[in-house]
Amino acid sequence: MATLLYKLGLFSARNAWKVIVAWIVLLAITTGLALSLGGKLTTTMSISGVPSQMVVDKLQTTFPDASRGSGQVVFFKESGSFTDADRAAITAALEEVEKLPEVSEAINPFTVQAEISDGEKEILDGKAELADAEKKIADGQAELVDAEAEIADGESQIAEGLKTLAATKKDLESKLAQVNAGLKQMQDAGLPASAQAELLGNKAQLEGGLAEVERQTAIAIASRDEIAAGKIEIADARDEIVSGIDEIAQAKIDLAIGEKLLAATKNYTVVSSDENTALATIRFDKRGTELEEG
Repeated sequence: MATLLYKLGLFSARNAWKVIVAWIVLLAITTGLALSLGGKLTTTMSISGVPSQMVVDKLQTTFPDASRGSGQVVFFKESGSFTDADRAAITAALEEVEKLPEVSEAINPFTVQAEISDGEKEILDGKAELADAEKKIADGQAELVDAEAEIADGESQIAEGLKTLAATKKDLESKLAQVNAGLKQMQDAGLPASAQAELLGNKAQLEGGLAEVERQTAIAIASRDEIAAGKIEIADARDEIVSGIDEIAQAKIDLAIGEKLLAATKNYTVVSSDENTALATIRFDKRGTELEEG
C-alpha cells in the first residue's frame, strides 16, 4: 500500500498540470451529471440506521423541542459592568434576532439570571405561604368542629322545645275543650252571662296560650330550618377544606420540585458576577444538522 501511494505521489509530482487538469475535468463531469439528473445540494446531514440518528429522528417525532438546534452568543464588555443602556441594547438585539427566519427563540440572559436570583426568594415565600395555608386549614377544621357541636346542640334543644310545645298545646286544647263544655252546659241551663264570666275568662286565657304556643312553634320550626341550612354550609365548608388540603399537598410537591431545580441551578449563571459577560441562547426551528450557514 505504501509503495502504491509513493508511486501515485511521484507520478502526480512529475505530471502536476496533467493531474490538475484531470481533476478539473472530473469535477466538471460530476457537476454536470448532478445537475442533469436533478440533484440538489443541501446542508442537511443524516445517516440512516445509526443509533444517534435514530435518537434524533425519535426526538423529532415525540419531542420536537429537544431535537431543535441551538447556539450561544457571548456579550462581553471590556471595561466596567453592563449599564442599563447596555442591557437595553442587548435585549433589543436579541429581539431582532428572534425575528429572523428559522429562529424560534432568543433567550435573554438578564431575564434568566433574574429568575435564578429570584428563585430562592420565591421558594422561601412559597414555604411561608404553605405554612400560613396549613394554619388556616387547621383553624378552619377546629371552627367546623365547634360549629358542628353547636348545630348538634341546637338541634337537640329545638327538638326538645318542639316536644314541649306539642305537649303544652295538647294540654291547653284539652282544658279549652273542658271550658267550652262547661260554658255549653251553663248556656243550656239558661244561666246568666254573669255566671259564665269566670269560664269565659279561662277560655280567653287558654286561647291566648294556644296562640303563643303556635307562635313559639313557628319560631322553633324556622330555627330548625336555619340549622338545616347551616349544616349544608358546614358540609360545603368541609368540602372546601378537603379541596384546600389537596391543593396544599400539590403545592408541596411543586415546592419540592422547585427546590430541586433551585439546587440544580445553584452554581449555574448566564451573567458573570462582575456583570461584564452575558451568555444568550438562540433556539432554532430546525435541527442543528439542517441549519444553513449564512
